[in-house]
Amino acid sequence: MDSQDSGALWRGTSVVVVWLAAVAAGTLVGIVSPRADAFGWLAVALAGCTLLALALQLVVGRTAGYIARATASVTGALVVLAATSSILAVL
Repeated sequence: MDSQDSGALWRGTSVVVVWLAAVAAGTLVGIVSPRADAFGWLAVALAGCTLLALALQLVVGRTAGYIARATASVTGALVVLAATSSILAVL
């Protein structure tokens, strides 16, 4: 595998890492926080995922596709946490 292939793999992985962090944060909020405070903590989780996404894009170090990767990361985290919010609303 040459350096371009490993760079492409890392760029895609950086997006998925943020999504997995959102799953972990949403699960943690659902288990640990009181129901009255859960939605506030989900907002904090989204802020943390946004910061993680931006930090990972800095680590990747490629300007080409930055906006697309950052948008995919944060949008995916938003979808995951919105699904978590829907589940918590039903419970």
